[in-house]
Amino acid sequence: MARRGIVLATLLRLKQICNHPALFLQQTDFTAQDSGKFQRLEQVCQPVIDRQERMLVFTQFQSMTDPLASFLAEVFGRDGLVLHGGVPVKKRKELVAQFQQDHGPPFFVISVKAGGVGLNLTAA
Repeated sequence: MARRGIVLATLLRLKQICNHPALFLQQTDFTAQDSGKFQRLEQVCQPVIDRQERMLVFTQFQSMTDPLASFLAEVFGRDGLVLHGGVPVKKRKELVAQFQQDHGPPFFVISVKAGGVGLNLTAA
């Protein structure tokens, strides 16, 4: 049983490193050049920007939502939205309505846990 715990903890750490080394190191400097995923995300965003569309970005880690939103705000040149477990239910409905507007925010960063509970998004 202890061995399984070690394996699961190691897998969690590897996931953190793959998202961004700063997450694993518990740092606050989430620069794009330090993360292949951030660099790839920027490439994925370009066609979305060119077509003036919007996108949903999901993350397993609530602690990644704000760094992702900051990074995407630079890429899109506009702020987006963030939804995670710490967002009150009433505020969630407001965020969804805001994203669904015709000229709403260009992206919505959502933690998987919070996003898996009754969201209905059709704008992206």
